[in-house]
Amino acid sequence: MTTAEHRRAPTGFNLVPPPGWDVIPLHTGTQEAMDLIVRKAIAQLPVGFPKDDIPKARLKLTQEMKKVVRRAGAKGE
Repeated sequence: MTTAEHRRAPTGFNLVPPPGWDVIPLHTGTQEAMDLIVRKAIAQLPVGFPKDDIPKARLKLTQEMKKVVRRAGAKGE
């Protein structure tokens, strides 16, 4: 047998996000990662963004992330 025949076939893969992208782990630390992303997003709102709309924006972003995380978990990551 040659060396190539002794190599095992890959059984999975890892995603490498581009620099600056946040990662949301699905097993542990999920909520903490989502909280950090929401805080960073809210901090980047434009200067003129109405302060009364910040809670709505925070809630909407949190709800959307939870949906995505649930779907990713259901697909096995």
